[in-house]
Amino acid sequence: MLTLSNFRCERCGDCCRYLTVKLSKEDISAIKEKGFEEGFFVVFDDFIKSEVLKRDDKGCVFFDGGSCCKIYDFRPTVCKRYPFVEYDKVESCKPKLMKKSRDQ
Repeated sequence: MLTLSNFRCERCGDCCRYLTVKLSKEDISAIKEKGFEEGFFVVFDDFIKSEVLKRDDKGCVFFDGGSCCKIYDFRPTVCKRYPFVEYDKVESCKPKLMKKSRDQ
């Protein structure tokens, strides 16, 4: 079981590749203050009804494809708290991949 006290990120990049990151207004403002246009990094997700980080073929648009985040120092709150976004203890930091039905 992983907790805040024993978790060590292995920098595999899976969270950057596969997670949908919900953005708060504060997250968006902080990233915009650093010079990024909202249209570059924000998209509205109809499934969760919220603004999320935009993705490209590597995952998050700020992910370098390896193990580095281009906005690490001012990354969104969800990214800062991951994998403890909802719980104080988790079995794994690996994202649970969810597939949306294309028929919806």
